[in-house]
This record gives sequence, structure tokens and C-alpha cells, in this order.
Amino acid sequence: MFWRKNMTTYYHLIKKLVAVSSILMASAMLFQPAKANNAEGALDGLWRGKLEVQPGVALVVGIDVQGETVTLDSPNQGLWGHALSAVTIADGTLTFSAKDLQAEFTGTINGDVIAGTFTQGRARSLTLQRLSNADLERLKFEGGYAGDLIINGAPQLPLQVNVAVIADSYYASLDSPAQQSYGIPLTNFHIDTETMRFESPMIKASYTGNGEGPGLYSGKFVQGLERKLTLKKLGAAEERVEVPKPKMGEHGGAVAVITPTGVTQKFFADHNAQTTYEIGSVTKTMVAYLLAKSSVEETTNLEQKLKHFFPAAPSSITLEQLATHTSGVPRLPADLFSDANPTDPYAHYNLALLEQALPTVQLGHAGADAQSYEYSNFGYGLLAEALAKAHETNFNQLLTSQLFRPLGMSSSSMALAQIPADETQSAALADGHDVLGQVVAPWHFQALAGAGAVRSTLPDMITYVQAMMTMSAEQQRVAQQLFAPRFSMGDCCQQALGWILKQDANAQWFAWHNGQTAGFGAYVGFYLDGSRGIVVLNNQSVINNEYAEQLLTGTTQLHE
Repeated sequence: MFWRKNMTTYYHLIKKLVAVSSILMASAMLFQPAKANNAEGALDGLWRGKLEVQPGVALVVGIDVQGETVTLDSPNQGLWGHALSAVTIADGTLTFSAKDLQAEFTGTINGDVIAGTFTQGRARSLTLQRLSNADLERLKFEGGYAGDLIINGAPQLPLQVNVAVIADSYYASLDSPAQQSYGIPLTNFHIDTETMRFESPMIKASYTGNGEGPGLYSGKFVQGLERKLTLKKLGAAEERVEVPKPKMGEHGGAVAVITPTGVTQKFFADHNAQTTYEIGSVTKTMVAYLLAKSSVEETTNLEQKLKHFFPAAPSSITLEQLATHTSGVPRLPADLFSDANPTDPYAHYNLALLEQALPTVQLGHAGADAQSYEYSNFGYGLLAEALAKAHETNFNQLLTSQLFRPLGMSSSSMALAQIPADETQSAALADGHDVLGQVVAPWHFQALAGAGAVRSTLPDMITYVQAMMTMSAEQQRVAQQLFAPRFSMGDCCQQALGWILKQDANAQWFAWHNGQTAGFGAYVGFYLDGSRGIVVLNNQSVINNEYAEQLLTGTTQLHE
């Protein structure tokens, strides 16, 4: 795997959090640019600012003010001149909104600075600065630079560097569409007609290219190995790099459709009922089940503080917040990659490191709604360890005794770095493949096991989903706790404990979750009335949510 795959979903979510994409560029044509009372052109110019989505990760957002016309830019997402639905300038305050993006901004004007709040699902601070003449001169370098990384002598991995001009500097990010990775931050970025260079501490990579003509740079991309990469600036009419996803079953996999009358199964390649898969973040639904069960049994409760189990933890965090990604805990520990093996990034992170990270953890906005939502593997690692402490055991034993053994999931286990895997189960583990189809090493976990350590088979996952379907349909007490909507995630979904709830075209509710590791993808879902469920297991790091949802809702059929 070329990137550290645990990061990819994160950056994919950034694209969704601030949904300013090339698709929406066309929608700008449907609106007339909003008019503003810009007295004597006092605000004329280009204004730019960095919208921090996670610590160290940002999107550039800006406005172009020309007289009474104001449009929206997000240059590192390939968006310029997007029409706004409303703009108001009055009493030293600028307010604008883009209804099609469900976004709005309000800021206080102070000379060449407008400081305020940008809201799109969640409110975030944004300070816009007017670009100087020197900044405007650098706009010739703004845009996307695309190229194919040469692997084994052939162009294989499309990459794109996105360059945005901000006051006195640039903000640059890297996309790897084939790996569903977007917005990876770049540091020490430099560009002129002679050179482009940058580093990415997050993926331990660097690039140096020499200018070979207008918008063309040829050089070396280094991430452990040195590989050739030529980057060419995309023209205004050129689309951003898009790569079709690999098809389900190219290297193997298994799918099941579950109804009250029976189960339809399909295996790909030479896979069978004994083949084992990494299920990634589907593990989180199992942790959420343990929380709901523990709450019903009064071993713990949803409002209990994490600090009860980890004295060094911030006092505000509750177990429910961890289960709904609203605790403010960042997606990953800040020191996760300090000593990580790039091919097995979670294996070294033990309980001592987890506890050491708590006193200095930088919390985002915490609460109990979508404004506080920040998907967190770190949070689920903490939740799993807290539940283990509540039961006076370790997480592996807890999950086995409370879920695997009662349900008869005898082929399910956790990939723990400190415990040698059962030889039979290790032999049954499918070879994982990255998005390019290359075989990659399996993952192992310690203190972050609650984020994604479970390995399982199709029969065991069928058993798991059937158990969830039965609990939900019968409105068992644990199910009432587990599947109760906690808050709305916009028009599409509700957040439950672990699970995401969604309505189909007939207003029927279903629960779902997916998972992804370096070499595997998984999706499970079921209707809350117990009428239908599915399991999709893939030994390639691809999650086709659209296909899985169509299979779940019955708009696509599984052909044996």
C-alpha cells in the first residue's frame, strides 16, 4: 500500500464535510451572482482564508468581490466563481450564504481582514484576508497539477497537487483519487517557474521537480522509495483526476443477502465460508453493542465520564460522546505515526501510549449533535479500553465473552499485535489488496483495537447481522439503547451508537456501517424492522457504498 491507508477515509470525509466539489461547479450556472452593497468598492478584491477541518488539515475558502458581485472560491478543491444565493454588507459585517452547498459565513470587517464563522453542518472559525498585488501575481501558479506516479516502470498511481494562493503564502494539498485520499496537507511548499517542491510529514513523503515548461514539473517523489513523477497543470476546462473504483470480487470477496425466509450467499474467486477478512471500522458497531449492553446491565452508563477509567482524560468526555463521535477527540492520536510501521500503523500503539496521549490531547468542539461530529478512531480505541476496565478484563476477552461466544462466532477474532494469531485463522485470512491490486500486509492492533481490529468470515458476519436484526425487530432493551437516534446528520441520516441510520425511498429505516483497512473493505446493513440485511466483504481496500446500499434496499439483486 503506497499511502498509510488509515488516513484515507479521513480525507475522503473532508470532501464531504465541505462539499465544494467539481460536480457543484456546474450548479453555479443555475444561479445569478448575488449582489451586495459594496460602497465605492471598499471590499473589492480576492479574499482568502484557511478553514481548519482537523488540526493541521485545512481547505482554502475565499470570495471574489467585484463591485456588487460576490462569488465563492475553494481553489484547492478546484472551485472558482461559485455563485452565492445571498450577500449582505452592513454595519461592518459581511454575511453570505450558498444554499446549494448548505453553507454560510458571517464575519466582522476590519480593513483587509474579515474574521468570522463559516458554517456547513458545523461551525468553524474562518479569517479572510484580502490578497495583495504580490499575492495576485502568484495566482499564475494556482490550480491543480496532475500526474501518474511511475511504479515498476509504468505509470500506475494518479496523483494531484492542489495549490491555492493565500495572503503571503500558498496552501497546498495532495489527492490520490484511486486510494480515495483527498486533502493530504503539504508543508514547506515552494513553487516558481524553475521548481516545485514539498513535503508531507503525515505520509512521510517529499517531492522535488524541475520546471520543464509552463506548468510542467518533472522530478522524484520519495516515500521510502524514490519514484518518478511528472506534474502538469490542469487547464481551466480539464476535469480533476477521477479514477474508477475496482469492481467487487476482482481478487475475491463474499456477499450475503439476509431475509426472514433465508440467506443468499455469493463467494468470489476461490473464497469460501472459511475465508477470513479484516472488517475494519465495522468493529465499532460491536464496541457500540458492548456499550449498550453494559448500560442496560448497569455495569456502566452512557453519561459516565471517560475520566472515571482514565484519570488523565479531559473531564468533559462521556462514553456516549465517544460512541457517537462527538467527544472532540481527534480522529487519531497526534503521536500515532511517530514510531509507526507504515505497513502496519496501529500495531505499536499500546495502552501506555494511549494513556500518555490523554493529558495533552487537543479536543475539538464537543457536544451532542452534528455540530460536534468528528469521526474518531482514537475515540473508539478509548471507548473499548474503558469498557474493558468497567468489566475488569481486557477488550479481547470482553468482546469474545460478550459477543463472539454467545453468538457462536467461532471464526471471529481480533488481530492483536501482542498475541500470536491462531495458525488456522491466519491461514484462512485472505490476501489483502490495495486499490491498485497489489498485495499488502495485514494490520494488527493494541490499544486502538476498538477502531477496527476484528477479523471475521461471511457465516460469522451473517450471524452477527441476524442477531442485530432480531434485537431491533423485537425491540429488545439493548436494541432500544443501541439504535436510538442521537442526533440528525443533515437531511440523510441519524447517528445512533456506532451505527448510522438512514431512510430508503419508502421512508423505511435501516442501519449501516462500513470499514476499510489497507487491504480490505466491508459493509454491513439491515432494516430496523428485521426485513432485510446484507454483508459485503472484500479483500481489496475498496468500499462501494452505492452498490451495498442498492443491495440492501433491493434495487440491485445478488446473482449467485
